[in-house]
Amino acid sequence: MNVAIIEDEPFAANRLERLLEQVCVNTKVDRKIDSVDKAIRYFNAEKPPLDLIFMDIELADGECFEIFKHSTLDIPIIFTTAYDHYAIKAFDHNSVHYLLKPVEVEDIARAMSKYQNLTHQLRNLELLSNQLHIKKTQYKEHFLGKIGDKLVHKAMDQVAYFFSEDKLVSFVDETKRKYFLEYNLDELANNLLQPDQFFRVSRKYIVNLSYISTLMKHPGQRLKLLLSIDQEHEIVVSKERVAEFKKWINH
Repeated sequence: MNVAIIEDEPFAANRLERLLEQVCVNTKVDRKIDSVDKAIRYFNAEKPPLDLIFMDIELADGECFEIFKHSTLDIPIIFTTAYDHYAIKAFDHNSVHYLLKPVEVEDIARAMSKYQNLTHQLRNLELLSNQLHIKKTQYKEHFLGKIGDKLVHKAMDQVAYFFSEDKLVSFVDETKRKYFLEYNLDELANNLLQPDQFFRVSRKYIVNLSYISTLMKHPGQRLKLLLSIDQEHEIVVSKERVAEFKKWINH
């Protein structure tokens, strides 16, 4: 774990580092900073690889809260100070804990325990959020296609390609039959189709990788696709999508 100490008294900074070493053996003090001005320049000059900051409130050139007016910090902070009247203000600025000087090893242990509990909870929330996002963006496994007065259920591996014609969207299955859909190609390409399996080769066509058999050069630096079914349409990869298509088909 990488830590920064912002403290204008060298003795206090060194003591805090020693206490941290006693409590957390895997903690490394990445930087010691002794002023508001240096802290602002440090945080604005780079994105420090920090997990936690110990920050004294009263520094030689002003209160540490000035740092937040000139820098954007999203790193958890444990504040250290000789006075308790800054507590409420401190908790407006990423505060995990608030330590009163002189800081003892038991104080560091309690603060680090609180920090670890909070980060564990945040990781669980992040994991839950990712799981919900994955669930939310699950791709279609089948479609209902319309043919005449009938609705026909088709699995995704039965769909050779989608196309748009006369403002209507259809798909062609492995038997070369055409079915109308209620979705447009943008919805299909951006939200509903598995991107590893389907690729939008042009404004009019989306193809299923499993049905592509041959690629042929086509005028205008384009590619013509021959499918494993006897296709009715000439499917051509547009010039601006050729490079991306080649990467996709080789994935």
